[in-house]
Order: sequence, then structure tokens, then C-alpha cells
Amino acid sequence: MGFVPPLPGPYPRFVIAYFLDSWRGRHEPGFVVRTRRGLRHYTRYLATGDRGELDASVRELSQARRRVTVPQRRRRVIGANNLAVALLSRFDRDGNPDDLNRAIRTLSHEASQRLGDRSAEAARLVALLDALKKKDDVAKTRSRPRAPRRPPPGPLRQLLEGRGPEPDVDSVGTSVEPSPPAAGIAAVQGQLGAMTSLPVPARVQALRSSGYAMASAAGPAAGYRDLAAAVRLLPRAVAGHHFAVDPADITDAATHAKLLTEGTGLAADAAACAIAAGHSVRALELFEAGRALQWDALLHRSIRAETYVVQPRLARRIERVVASEHRHARTPTNPDMIQARRWSFLDAGADAWEIAGRTWQRLRWHIAARTAKTQLPATLRVPIYKHDLRPAASEGPVVVVVVSRFGCYALIVRSDRDVPDVVELPDLDAESAGKRADRYLRALNGGPGPTRERAVDDTILWLWRTLASPVLRVLAPSEEEGRLPRVWWCPSGVLGALPLHAATAPWFGPGNPTASLPARVVSSYTPTLRVLVWARAARDLRGANRRTGAQDVRRFLLVSVSDRPGDVAIPAAARTRDQLRYLIPPHRLSLLEGPDATWQSVTGSLGTHPWVHFDCHGVQDLDHPSRTGLVLQDRTLTVADLVGIRTGRPEFAFLAACTTARPHALMPDEVVSLTSALQYGGYQHVIGTQTTISDRASARVAETLYRSLARDGRIRPDNSARLLHEATLKERAARPHHPSGWVPFVHIGV
Repeated sequence: MGFVPPLPGPYPRFVIAYFLDSWRGRHEPGFVVRTRRGLRHYTRYLATGDRGELDASVRELSQARRRVTVPQRRRRVIGANNLAVALLSRFDRDGNPDDLNRAIRTLSHEASQRLGDRSAEAARLVALLDALKKKDDVAKTRSRPRAPRRPPPGPLRQLLEGRGPEPDVDSVGTSVEPSPPAAGIAAVQGQLGAMTSLPVPARVQALRSSGYAMASAAGPAAGYRDLAAAVRLLPRAVAGHHFAVDPADITDAATHAKLLTEGTGLAADAAACAIAAGHSVRALELFEAGRALQWDALLHRSIRAETYVVQPRLARRIERVVASEHRHARTPTNPDMIQARRWSFLDAGADAWEIAGRTWQRLRWHIAARTAKTQLPATLRVPIYKHDLRPAASEGPVVVVVVSRFGCYALIVRSDRDVPDVVELPDLDAESAGKRADRYLRALNGGPGPTRERAVDDTILWLWRTLASPVLRVLAPSEEEGRLPRVWWCPSGVLGALPLHAATAPWFGPGNPTASLPARVVSSYTPTLRVLVWARAARDLRGANRRTGAQDVRRFLLVSVSDRPGDVAIPAAARTRDQLRYLIPPHRLSLLEGPDATWQSVTGSLGTHPWVHFDCHGVQDLDHPSRTGLVLQDRTLTVADLVGIRTGRPEFAFLAACTTARPHALMPDEVVSLTSALQYGGYQHVIGTQTTISDRASARVAETLYRSLARDGRIRPDNSARLLHEATLKERAARPHHPSGWVPFVHIGV
């Protein structure tokens, strides 16, 4: 070792170790120098694909590990991570099992509890997970040799992008060690998910993978813990994000949209696993917490708007809390694994999240005490069944339909019960529901008349057998004072595109008039329970603070685009226009028709009109959910546009256009639709359509509805759900062999 210079006076061990390490670095390459050399070679390999650079990187990083001559655990772990990444890259290139086994041994040898929840330990677990998955793939498949290719991104980058490690492994020999069990991989994923040093999106991905692996290996109950943890983190992963209205937000919105798209079904799967584990209340809380996350920003805005009218100071406090939560929730999503950057600021972000959540809870109760004892929903944390979800059933039961790969269930929420009723749906499964929805939508979108009507009949018969009949046996609805009871439906997945409200038994007819869901209950829909609770709270808040004797100057807005060049004409729109002109006096009716129905005029009028009716075409953008919209004279009024409109106190909207209430297929759990945008924007009652609809059927339903809805020149939407129910039953009785004329219409809201 040679001469070691003396150290004057007594020094702590870490000072001596630092001095010796620094002194050696001036005479022979030490850890820092060797690591830098190895990283330079690895960077050149990523750019050029030169095998020599990769070998040099492995050689230098191996020497760097040997230069750690003092017990510095963090340095040893970082050295092991760097070497393992280089070895795994060489395995991806050449398929040499010795490189894979050496990487696993290197990472496993550096396991240490003393590091705790730090970035180096998180990086080690990510690399170990990558290596174990590759080893498991090697044991399952024997792939053919291939030509060298450029290496894939590092495992942490893949994890953050939601792709996981590359599944294909090439040219392996017989010296590969036995494959680890799936439970071993899941254990590493579970450890990763618990580390706050890792970015939140990466933790969600790790916990998802762990939960699904455990549920597949040992049953749904075994995956409950990790899937529940993933759902709890999901709101934090996308917090502060919303529909991209500003072009500068497109990249950020695309990142969180990708996370939500790949997480489709996570909330339902976690709920099914919770039911299998015997936790029905927790199942409903998880189901609610993991859906419609990108609507929360709009819901916050609507809550603040309602509160600002009566308590401006309190609304400003809410604004500060939400802004703080969004600021701390934003985290980087593209770190470089090799550098093993520190993520310690995430710990502070997690603490700030909890503080914001507690502050929001205090504000919620404060609002309840000061605004007619209303309760506003919790959106910064996992909702609590007793306080946040059960109030949704205050005016009638809510049926939550869980469609999962681990089983299908209906959770019935009632206001007088401490736990939801669990109804198992043995005849329903996710795969058959997807196929049924595909056939149903294809027939209605482009099939000939007889095929379309037959598809509708087959679908409502199937819904009776698989869903409505088991639910009605438990629900046992009965008339009250000669009126049918109301029921709210909250479906998940592909069921959001199917007409649950129209389920009918095969034996329905004059001899069995009650063998259908419309004959037993009045159905409405809600995207989530928390928005239903908030909508009722806003309604009560408006009623409690309405000034008596004040002049009612509210107006009705009619937007009619029936003859736009290049589109199919809508001749029956004139029928609805003439009826509304007859029912509503001119000083209360604003008409935007033909050339006047431009995007600028409509967006400017929506904020000042509490009641609106659209007669136009509707379109769905298959690639971008937020671009789904209503076709106006000059351009499309999209979901993103509706999110950006600041409304006053809206009450009622009728969207007489195609597919306005159908959730987008790309992100069904987010319930992205025009009706959802209006409801989250503050509308109490929204009427829309799940599929395409003929203009004549729409005009007939609207005529029957408005004849009772518009009284004394005003719109009184409180009974709009019952009035729509009566209008569709009338259409059904008049044309029993054309169910496509009444089935698509749905009511969303209170």
C-alpha cells in the first residue's frame, strides 16, 4: 500500500476513512474515478452500441466496487447497482447467463436494512427486480439467437414509463440457475412500492405488479394488500394534472393519461380482492378512490365556486390548500437510473400531502357547520365509507358494479346500513362483458335496422340475467306513495357503455308487466359516489342561501345546429325548437341557431345560463378522450372546452346528440364523457345518450319531457329523472319493436 501520511491528533473513524480514500485516489484510481470511467464507457455504448465500450464499462465498474475499502454502505450499494445495470445490458445483448447470474448475486449481496428508505436502496431493488424477471423469462422460454441491437432503456426508466423490463431474452445456455418463484419477484415489488425514495408513479407500477402476481399465484385475497396500496397512491401519482387545455400542458397531460390508461381496472381489481379478503367496506372505498381521478381538479373548482358565494374567505383557504397539495404532488418522471439521484424531497412532499389532506378534512367539517350542514367529498385522500360514501344513498340506494378479472360483484349502498350489501354475479365476467359491449356498439353504430334492434334486445335480456335479476332479489324495491323508488347505478369498465337501466326479462309482456328494470325502479347514473354527494350538497347549499322575494332572471339556452354543411341534416331539431319557443317566453329563451351557434357564442353563453339544450351531432375522438365533443357551426365544443368554462350555478342540461354519455373506451375508469364534464362542472341534472340516436326519437322524448318540465315559463328540473323515465316508457309502449329509440337515453345526477 506504500507510505500513508500521518494524521495529526485524534479523529473520528469516518474522517480517517475519508482522508485515506481521498489520498489513495491521488495515487491510483479509486471508487469515484473508476465509476466515472465506467459511466463514460456505458454512455458511449448506449450511443453507439459498441460491445467494446460495454466490456470496458463492466471492467471499470467492477474495479470501482473493489476500491471501496471502508464500510460505506451507500457507496457499496451504488457501485453494485451500476455494475448490475451494465451486466444486464450485456446479457440483453449476448444472452450470456453468467452475466445475469452475476448481476443477481451482486445485487443480492448488497442487501442491507441499515440503508432504509433511500434512493440507493430503491435503485438496487429496481435493478434486482429487473434481473429476477429476466431470469424468470429465461426459465419459461428458450428464444433463438438474434443480431446485436441497441440496448433498451434502464429498468427504472421502464418502470416509470409503465412498461416493465423487456420480456424477450435471447440465446441462453444451460447454466442458468433455477427460476425464482413468482412470490419472490412479488416480494421485491412490494418492497419497492413501500419506498418513498422512489417516484410515486414507479411505486404504483411496482405495487400493481406485485399485487397481480400474488393474486394470480395464491388467490385474489393474497393480492389485496399491494393492490390496495397502489390504489391509495394513484391519486398522488396524477395529482395536480387535469385535461390539457393549455398546449404547454400537453406533454404533462400525456404522461399522466398514459398512467391512467395502463391502470384501467386497477380500482375494480383491488375492490374484488378486498371482497375476497372479507372487507366489503374497504372494497367500496378503494373502488371510489381509484376512479375519475382527473375530474378532481374540476370538482375542487366547483366546490370552491359554490362555497365562494356564501363564504368567500373560506373558499380562499380551500384554494390555498389545493394549490399546496398540487405543488408538492408533482414529481419528475424521467430520472437516470445510473446516477442514482436522490429523491429525498419526495419525503417532504408526502408529508405535505398528509398535512393538506388533514387540512381539507377540517375545512370539510367547517363548511358543513357553516353552510346548511352539508358535507363535501374528500378528494385528497381515500374516502371513508361512513362519512364520504354512505351519504350518496340518502335519497335512494346506489348500486356499484365491480367488473374485475378476479370476479364480478354488485355493492349496494343504503343509508341505513353500516356496510354495503355484496351481491355476487356468477354469470358475469370481464371477458364476456367486453365481447357483449363490442357487439352492442358495433350494431348500433353501423348495423342495419333489424340487426340494430336485435342487438339491443339481446343486450337488455343479457343484462337482466347477469346483473339486474340478482340485484333486484337483494334490493327488493317497492313503491312508495304510488311512485317507483329511485336507484343510482355506478358501473365500472365496459359496463359503462351498456344500458343497465333498460334490463328486461325474456318473459316481459302484458302478462308480466313488472319483469323489467324500468317497471321496478327509476334509474339514474353517477360517475362516482363522491360527485353525487357533492351535487346534493351544492343543491342544498343553493336552497339554504336563496334570497326570498328576489326576481328570477334565469334564462334557458337552446343551441341548435341542424344543417351544418358536410354533416347529415337533423330535421327534427326544428320540432324541439318550436316547442321550446311555445313553452318558454322570449325574455327567458336564448336561441343560438345555424350560423349563430359558433364556438365563441356558445362558450360565452354557457356561463350565464343555468339551463341548456343541445340539438346537434356528437363525436368521439378515439385517440384523445378530451377531444370528444359536440359539433357546432364552426368547430367542436370538446370535453376540454367544457372543463375550461366557468359557470355560475348551472342546473339542467339535455344533450340531444349521439354518444354524449358513453365513457371513452381508452380510459373507462375515468368516465370521460360530455355528461361527466357537465356534472363535474356543477350541473345537477344531465340527460344524455349512450349510443347513436335518431333525431325523430330524440325529438319525441324531448317533447314529452319538456311538456312537464317547463312550467310557468321556467325549467323545474327537480323531477327530471322521473320525467325522462316516463318519456322513455311512452316511447317504448308506442314502438315496442324499436328499442333503439328509447334505450340510449340516460339521466346523470341527483
